[in-house]
Amino acid sequence: MDYCIGALFIGLIGAAEFVVCMMLGVCLRRHLQRGCAMSITAIVARLYPAAARGTAVGWSFSVGRLGGLVGPVLAGFLLSFGMGFQTLMILMGALVACLGHRIFALSMTAGLNGHSAESPSVARSPGETA
Repeated sequence: MDYCIGALFIGLIGAAEFVVCMMLGVCLRRHLQRGCAMSITAIVARLYPAAARGTAVGWSFSVGRLGGLVGPVLAGFLLSFGMGFQTLMILMGALVACLGHRIFALSMTAGLNGHSAESPSVARSPGETA
């Protein structure tokens, strides 16, 4: 849910005609970003068995850091090739909304929808008990 609301705030940044509206969009988006990062950790921890959980969480943080590096560079290239700021923000908002939908679907797969995470189909490491 935070991703979808965050996508709206990214669009607000691009559509803002006043600096106050832009700053409000930036602050609210940044606030929601912390919750999104923590939800990824919870989802990854539920998807992987205990033996691989630390590695999986580490990889999820690494992918997030990589996106933090590639995203601004890609945005700079798009702006330098003539894409307007408003178009870029709308494109980024749409991307965040799509990714938020996929992460929500993944959380349903991980058993974070209120049902028990323990099911017969959950793979366990050798020697791991329920």
